[in-house]
Amino acid sequence: SILLVVLLCVNKTVYALDDLSLAPLIDVERDSADGAVTTHLFGPLWSSRTTSTTKEFALHPLFYWLSDSTSDSKEFAFLYPFSVYRQESGKKKFQALLYILTYKTELTESGFTEREFTLFPLLFAKKAERPEQSYFALLPLYGEIKGKFGKDSIKFILFPLYMRTVRKE
Repeated sequence: SILLVVLLCVNKTVYALDDLSLAPLIDVERDSADGAVTTHLFGPLWSSRTTSTTKEFALHPLFYWLSDSTSDSKEFAFLYPFSVYRQESGKKKFQALLYILTYKTELTESGFTEREFTLFPLLFAKKAERPEQSYFALLPLYGEIKGKFGKDSIKFILFPLYMRTVRKE
């Protein structure tokens, strides 16, 4: 705890300096061109980078966070690739358990929010602005999947007893 207090005090005084390197404990770099400040603590375990438009923070390998005010985007990862969240200009995407669980939303130009949910390989669902692009499937019972697995449409009932695929060229 004493080391943490010393590091925090050093980190506060660093902003008056251009660079400070007590590697591998602390390494701070200031870019005078764009005002970016990059800090690394305990080698690569803790890092942060701040510019006038972005903030980035990581505690490797546990989590990573990025916020960019220019593009209005955010990204958060927890135990990557087990859990990832991304948000940018009307789109949001959450993935967990190595992409087994996926939830996406996208705001269309007309203001409609399209939603897509996947619990691979059991459940596939999408609510789109155009009804012909929406689908629902509960494997192996019944359903239709559109625009996945290299096919335009996959319909099935009691898979593998009946399945029909369509691929338009």
